[in-house]
Amino acid sequence: MDLKKLKSDVERSLSSGLLSTGVLLGNLRLIDEDSRKSPQYQDPKYLPFYYHLAKQMSPSSVLNVGFNLALPLCCFLKGSSSVFRAVGLQLLSQEFYSPRLALSNIRDVKGRRFPVDFHFGKVTDEEFVRKIPVGVDLAMVTEKVGPDLLDVLEVCWQNLNLDGFILLDRAPPESAEGLLFSDFCRSKNRDVIFFGTRYGTALAMK
Repeated sequence: MDLKKLKSDVERSLSSGLLSTGVLLGNLRLIDEDSRKSPQYQDPKYLPFYYHLAKQMSPSSVLNVGFNLALPLCCFLKGSSSVFRAVGLQLLSQEFYSPRLALSNIRDVKGRRFPVDFHFGKVTDEEFVRKIPVGVDLAMVTEKVGPDLLDVLEVCWQNLNLDGFILLDRAPPESAEGLLFSDFCRSKNRDVIFFGTRYGTALAMK
């Protein structure tokens, strides 16, 4: 796939502003309903990006690191008719986390029979690795990871199909995350494209 054309097509769709975040969020569950009016959820360059990206690729399986409420994943699923399985990872932290809302959101989008696995822990946990399908077509890291980012990228890459995509959100080109992602992809002899989304998003193809 021509990454430059993909970037152009996605950014053209984003700039059209024809799809609002309010429509995308629809009946998806949030912890605080008032947050629907927050700047990030109103920003047309945040969640709508995932919908428009889905229109430019046809993955059958998706791995999402930074599961949280699964909002980016759900927006991607709303734009995709090809995904038939998803795996989510919420990285271990001291804060309480329950996947209940995230799993409910996914099932509201894809139906109760849609197969989705979840793990709360480390990216290197054997239990998590066993849940990853044999080869994923898209690995999305949609939240800040911190010092374990390189390990996360490596596990994603190892489980990515040839011609699959790896995405890192919250990674502007000149940020520490953006530079690390660029160096990582360079070590794999792969090019990187950056999108001017709300937080900056990087994408590469294996």
